[in-house]
Amino acid sequence: MEAAGDRSGGETEKKKEAVAKGSTIRLRPEHKDHVWSYDIVEDKTYDGKKFRILNIIDEYTRECLLSFASRRITSTESSGASDRSILQKRTS
Repeated sequence: MEAAGDRSGGETEKKKEAVAKGSTIRLRPEHKDHVWSYDIVEDKTYDGKKFRILNIIDEYTRECLLSFASRRITSTESSGASDRSILQKRTS
């Protein structure tokens, strides 16, 4: 029987269970161009119209690789923008 304040193994089992259920494990960047992240930020203009900005950054250097703004960003535009970023990094 487990004591009231004893947490021997229960917390570890929950973490293992979460990973087993398909949660994402974050990679720690070890060098430039190893891990990139993206985020879509939404805001409104002074007249109330929405716009979005897709940002892609290098996690190691914190360099902004892409900042794409539009009233709406579709999945096609998002993947196309990330493809352009990859190609640009390969050629530079």
